[in-house]
Amino acid sequence: YRTLSSTRDIFTANMDPATGKVTAAPIPVRVNRTGGNVLPRWAPDSRQLAYYWADPRTPGPRNERELSVYSFTTGKEQRVAVKLAGPYCWGRDGASILFNDGEKNPRQPEVARVNLGTSQVTPLFPGASPLALRSCATDLMAALKASGFKARNVPTGSGTEGYRFN
Repeated sequence: YRTLSSTRDIFTANMDPATGKVTAAPIPVRVNRTGGNVLPRWAPDSRQLAYYWADPRTPGPRNERELSVYSFTTGKEQRVAVKLAGPYCWGRDGASILFNDGEKNPRQPEVARVNLGTSQVTPLFPGASPLALRSCATDLMAALKASGFKARNVPTGSGTEGYRFN
């Protein structure tokens, strides 16, 4: 789970799963850069953590964020080659990240997948109408279109409109 605070770094703490109570003092995740680590997301296997590093010296809309992945198994950090600015989530395989790729058309980004091993970016739904990723849960993603919100099944690409704007 997460708590919101003015701290801009990532900490972990042991918890008792039965009570949900923290059983040890929080400790910082040992990443290379501190002071601007935000929006962490656990990998499906809980052995890796993806997060943004945002340069604290350039706050606001011009603040560039860089996505990194920290491995609790190796203690190493990997910077993802792709520059991301919006929502992202882990692929079910734990070896890829889903994100909005605005490289070709910043006004209409398409949902893409970056392979963490090769840094190769591929469209997630090639030929489909543009969607903007908002969040993911296992095999489903929520997306925003000009007409409303849509849920899409990641493996099959099938979608259902959840809400239509007037």
